[in-house]
Amino acid sequence: MNVGVLVSGSGTNLQALIDRARRGELGPARIAVVGSNVPDCAALARARAAGLPTFVVDHRDYSARAGFDRAIMTGLRAQ
Repeated sequence: MNVGVLVSGSGTNLQALIDRARRGELGPARIAVVGSNVPDCAALARARAAGLPTFVVDHRDYSARAGFDRAIMTGLRAQ
């Protein structure tokens, strides 16, 4: 089961997931991609350090929530 993780801050929750995945504690799940709406958040650096693919969809580029949501879904599906 592929899992996409959405982040926007320091990435401590993401790091906990990464650590569990390394120990084989996520069951059939694997972290397939990490996406963020904050281009320079620390969580993206954590994801990249773990070798995970990342994407950014800056919410400020969208005037309506529907367009932003579609862009997030596109990023998640790309993996």
